Amino acid sequence: MSLEVRKANVDDFPRVRYFYQYCEKHSDQEHTLEKINDDMLREAVENEKVYLCFQEDNLISAMILKVEERKAWITHIAIHPAFFGRGILNMMVQYALDHLQANNITNVQLFIPEDNIQQANMFKNLGFKPGMGSWLEYLFEE
Repeated sequence: MSLEVRKANVDDFPRVRYFYQYCEKHSDQEHTLEKINDDMLREAVENEKVYLCFQEDNLISAMILKVEERKAWITHIAIHPAFFGRGILNMMVQYALDHLQANNITNVQLFIPEDNIQQANMFKNLGFKPGMGSWLEYLFEE
């Protein structure tokens, strides 16, 4: 499977908005998605904080990456339901970690809904540790 990950641009906003709405509507107990409103999503797209994953021209995953100084947050990870269980989530988070480490980020936090134990375990396998509440934390070695 050939995949491309890139930052969203302003022209992507309608497609990204539809994608999040579609994923939210089709999520299930195992694949819950944190809701995002249009204003927050538009701001994230305009500020190049949204990363998209395509298979050919098909948008299959998106996530928001917020960075402040040497700390980052991965939020609103969405995967098209047809791609559940294919390692896309793992690949997107690994892409984010590689990108953040290359930009001297030392701490990454990730929100996991409390009822999503499978997803939390997957992130722990990537090196995330329990943080405050529903947050998981990844610390890069300096």
